[in-house]
Amino acid sequence: MTTAAAPVPTAERPYLALALLRNLRVARSVIVLVILLGLVLPHVVADLSLYDPLWTGPACFLGLLAIAATDAALVARHRRWGRARWPVAAVVLALSVWATALLPPWALVGQPHQTFGAVGWFGVLLLADTGLPALLGFLGLHVALTSVQLGFAHRLDPVTLVDLAVVVAATAGFQLAVGAGGAALDRVADTATEAARRQAAAVTAEEVARQLHDDREERYGRLRESVLPLLRGIGEGTLSPADLDVQRRAALEAARLRRLFAEESDVADLLAADLGLLVDVVEQRGIEVQFSATGHRTVPPPAARRALVDAVAPALVAARRSARVTVSAAGTGVLVSVVSDVAVADAGPAEAAPDVSPEISTVVVGTEQQTWVEVRWTPSAS
Repeated sequence: MTTAAAPVPTAERPYLALALLRNLRVARSVIVLVILLGLVLPHVVADLSLYDPLWTGPACFLGLLAIAATDAALVARHRRWGRARWPVAAVVLALSVWATALLPPWALVGQPHQTFGAVGWFGVLLLADTGLPALLGFLGLHVALTSVQLGFAHRLDPVTLVDLAVVVAATAGFQLAVGAGGAALDRVADTATEAARRQAAAVTAEEVARQLHDDREERYGRLRESVLPLLRGIGEGTLSPADLDVQRRAALEAARLRRLFAEESDVADLLAADLGLLVDVVEQRGIEVQFSATGHRTVPPPAARRALVDAVAPALVAARRSARVTVSAAGTGVLVSVVSDVAVADAGPAEAAPDVSPEISTVVVGTEQQTWVEVRWTPSAS
């Protein structure tokens, strides 16, 4: 028998909905077991002599009981019937036809004919999760098969047909009500799920907005500490714009400002965009820069992205005539490298990033005419 695992909580159907639907499955399984053991079994025992041979009556009952017990076991293991529900539903109908054929004609649609009222509950058990049309089809087919057997037994007289209609109305009506209740519960669960999802989305959006605001406030504070002294020094004349070190500091701060202002744009590759802004600043000084971003790369978090850019910025800004910048995937992380035509001593140290330092590794190799900086970000296991 092929069974399917019960759905796992997802964004569309989280635990709330699954818990409601699971409780409904438990209730259906209990109802069928109670009907079989409390109502059908006593009549099977009392009317045992009507079956020929005698063992066929208990055999039909045990077949139905085995299916009900299997469903209870699936419910306990959080599993479903899956595609097996259809052949099992066919077996239930076959057992009903067999039990009906074993009874004498006068006993049909009477107290000994217990399977007629009980089989419909197996339709609820097996098919209610697939929707009301499947349940209606099962109940309708069961009534049709019983009517055909009544015709072969010459029991289509008005009295029998009235009794048949009464039993169908009493049992099938209740069974359809339970199936419709399950569909209504499914809709209620979906409504509750959607409300919970919207609330969670609103809370998440508020938290993200707060974190972004705090992060930007912190970065604005850092920029004020670095940009304002630079501008004040140039304005007061204590720093000369012709000084090479002042030019490098100005280029770095300009790149940081442009990155901060550009963060509101919808950019797919934020790391490449941040490096591109830095390259633009360098190219405005007449430096020839070759920039290459290759491969499918993991997106670093904002702190790691800033650390990568800040680590290579001094060497790139210090370039005299040419530089090369490459971004590529490195396992689960990202590798950024810069080759600049400047000595290591003139490139300046890479800035530290203490908040992501365990994830960032930097290698600097250089000569008197060239500096190579390689910065690797490897996400932590946590």
